[in-house]
Amino acid sequence: MFSKFRLLLSNPRDTELVKDTRLMKLGVSYNLFDGEELLESSIRCVREHVDYVSVVYQTVSNYGQACTDDLVDTLIGLERSGLIDELYEYTPQIFSRDKNNASYNELEKRNIGLNMSRRNGCTHHMSMDCDEFYVPEQFEYMKKVIAEHDYESAACQYQNYYKDSIYLLNASYGNAYVSTIYKINDDTAFTYRSRKSPVLIDPTRKTNNRKYKVFERSEVHMHHMVLVRKDLRMKFMSSTYRKHGFKNIDATIQHYDNWEYPEPAMSTQGDLVDIIKVDRLFDEFPFVRGKDRKDSGVGS
Repeated sequence: MFSKFRLLLSNPRDTELVKDTRLMKLGVSYNLFDGEELLESSIRCVREHVDYVSVVYQTVSNYGQACTDDLVDTLIGLERSGLIDELYEYTPQIFSRDKNNASYNELEKRNIGLNMSRRNGCTHHMSMDCDEFYVPEQFEYMKKVIAEHDYESAACQYQNYYKDSIYLLNASYGNAYVSTIYKINDDTAFTYRSRKSPVLIDPTRKTNNRKYKVFERSEVHMHHMVLVRKDLRMKFMSSTYRKHGFKNIDATIQHYDNWEYPEPAMSTQGDLVDIIKVDRLFDEFPFVRGKDRKDSGVGS
């Protein structure tokens, strides 16, 4: 059954320094509408290293689009298996079907997830999307550094994948980072663009916390399955990718459906990006198709 409750505005708790990962109670909350075919694999990457997993999901997109027929059943199954501890169904605010509703709704969902972790006694929290993956050893290292130095905020770099976790987009991401673990202080909250962070991160993932740790890529980085989907159109039509126009989206999807390595990938702006074949770090996704799907080695 679904676990639902009112959003807690405050929850007094012990804020003593957490100097050891054994004393850190880490909650992770996933923000979800589409891409549920990636969720189980993403959770399995971190499940042994976190204490609590929630999913804040919506069955209608930020633009009024219905979810897949599989979404709710997938979530119920993962909750029954113990991979998910708690589910929360969120109803999005749709201000316009043509404008960007995502920022408001994502911020709301991230704060709901934060308060679910707070309600369950977590000392730290991490907001994730279903297409975000971490190497477990790096994830545990990140926890250790944050605990030992009592950092309140952290971020790391990421790299983007195309079609499968062995195809890396050969593009420069500049100074783009993703936020990772936040300490849960009594007043911690996600607040849109509230505080200048030392690196560029999603404005819906910024909190009012201080004392930042920015990890080097050699220490830890996130593997972003940004263009690995069973239904890429669902991702594009339910997100801010819509701004690139339906014609460009159609061309990108056609290229994606017919793509074979070592052809370049195509962005929604029509740009072609080279692909680098890398070692497989994560289990193969069941929905992946193509002649290279079983090759886990490095291609030429």
